[in-house]
Amino acid sequence: KINHYTQSILAILQGFKVKTVKEASTIEAALLEVCEGLVDDGSIEDVEKVVTSLLMREKLGGLGIPNTRLALFHSRSSDVKQPVFTINVLPTPLKIKAMDDSWLDVDQLLLLLAPELAPPQEMEVLSFISSLIIENNTSMTLFASQEKEPILSYMATKFEQFFLEKIAETRNA
Repeated sequence: KINHYTQSILAILQGFKVKTVKEASTIEAALLEVCEGLVDDGSIEDVEKVVTSLLMREKLGGLGIPNTRLALFHSRSSDVKQPVFTINVLPTPLKIKAMDDSWLDVDQLLLLLAPELAPPQEMEVLSFISSLIIENNTSMTLFASQEKEPILSYMATKFEQFFLEKIAETRNA
């Protein structure tokens, strides 16, 4: 279990990027560009399948984070080879349905991807990121800041606490 937590956290921290999207006339165009970059670094295999999976997830319910300009796109797919978390800055805002069914102008797509057969520990790590983003106003402001190093530092600190809790739970089990 501890090994799965370690590998997942390491993959997230090593692969974390804040990237500006060039082509973003639509959500689909932005996701295609972002996923093409993820193929280049070996995180995913098939751009079209991953984008389709993300767009299908969007149809199930809003992905915009209320009271922010952030949208959290997430999916599990057999075409995802390792856990991924990236922040993708749009050149112009796009309208998207929010989690509370309102509509938002978003200028950042937060992308959270997991392999389809990810172990439960990996899913816990990705779920932890989701909760970190909306933990409080300070964390939402930080994730919206587009500043890679402070975000990475914050995640590393929070992951350390998370990891120590998991070690303690494992010892007590």
